[in-house]
Amino acid sequence: MNNFLSLRYITALFVITIMAFPSCTSENDGESNEIDTVAINAADANLNEENISKAFKLPSPVELYMFLWESNAKFNKKSLNSIDKVDNYITTTKKALNLGIYSSDLAYCTVFGKNQETFTYFTSTKKIAEDLGLTEGFDEAIAKRLDNNINNSDSLFEITNDSYSDVTRYLESQGQGDLLPLIVAGGWIESVFINVNSVEDFNKDYEIASLLVDQGVLLETLVDYFNSIEDKSEDVSLILNEFIDLQESFDKLLDNSEDNLITEEQFNEIGAKIDIIRNGFVK
Repeated sequence: MNNFLSLRYITALFVITIMAFPSCTSENDGESNEIDTVAINAADANLNEENISKAFKLPSPVELYMFLWESNAKFNKKSLNSIDKVDNYITTTKKALNLGIYSSDLAYCTVFGKNQETFTYFTSTKKIAEDLGLTEGFDEAIAKRLDNNINNSDSLFEITNDSYSDVTRYLESQGQGDLLPLIVAGGWIESVFINVNSVEDFNKDYEIASLLVDQGVLLETLVDYFNSIEDKSEDVSLILNEFIDLQESFDKLLDNSEDNLITEEQFNEIGAKIDIIRNGFVK
């Protein structure tokens, strides 16, 4: 599969599906299937069935955040990347990584119904996107809509979906495929970082702890896509090496029994590596 098309499809799913997910505060009105269809059709029509199947295994932080919310996990604002850092990111790599991270934080705030934080993180995401030249989806009209609907979680989902759909189309039209893997990497590492930090006391039967096991499958697919990138930049190669090292820790889970999917030692080892990678992205 053409590398640019594959990454474009990853980002279409990663970004559009995140922000199009129905609000956790409202009943299912049957619109979610229609939104999913729009997201899929926004990707390239030339992708074959095998590629589409593989793309669907890629990170979707909103699913993890919905699980955390449904499991009555506490909203942990300390896990978010501080908005005070947004001006610290000077290089294109840092900006792209943290666009993914702030986008993931924005999804987390939205799923948990933290409307004021949603507005704050939208503003930070808007700033870093503009620094990357991604003005589409972050104009004053979108910001005004967000401000006018700050107390309406359903509207916030719709508005952020519109915003990121515009950003994705802009990336496609400009052919900025070099930014896409960095954005996806930032978004995924932030979601698992928040997952790990949602576990207050480890228990192998605790659903939130066991949810980390599933991230190993997503990481494997993410590594495959990074490996498929031709002419990797030094930054992408370094991230790939970090992900491969993290994957080695996840692989240790394969020897566990069905009754003990992850041990406390394994959880701590994976969590420590995630912490190092994530802190490297946001510093």
